[in-house]
Amino acid sequence: MGLEVVSNSLGLYGVCDNIEFHKDEFGAYIPFLSGKYTICPIEYKNGVKRNEVEYNLQLIGQAVCLEDMFNCIIEKGYIYYSGSRERFEVNIAKQSKDKLKSLISEMRIYMNNPVYVEPLYKKRCPKCAVYEICSPKKLMISTYMKNIWKKAGMDYD
Repeated sequence: MGLEVVSNSLGLYGVCDNIEFHKDEFGAYIPFLSGKYTICPIEYKNGVKRNEVEYNLQLIGQAVCLEDMFNCIIEKGYIYYSGSRERFEVNIAKQSKDKLKSLISEMRIYMNNPVYVEPLYKKRCPKCAVYEICSPKKLMISTYMKNIWKKAGMDYD
């Protein structure tokens, strides 16, 4: 079980897989540890290292939440891949945090003005938690059938 984190300023909420607290006299005061520590979030992923931008964004989001909660600055975190049993450092620079904040603003615009985007089937789709709801293969087949019926001059409903 991880630590629940929140950023009220950004309206973010999540759960960190793991957090390392390193005793540091110049660190942030952590009430439940009764001391000052530097904070390092760690995100766990299955498989081996892949260059997935969303993994880094997730880690940066966790860092921003922790910064808001503990009034500190977090400059690095790690992504641990269980398949290869390796962890890789992620630099959490101010520019990355600013980019995340910009993306969150864009997402809020889309959430307030939803636009339907047809899902695209990808190799990883069957492993997705919302695969049955999204149904990208069913949509592909439906679109394909509509096009065939349309070419034949018939309606497909």
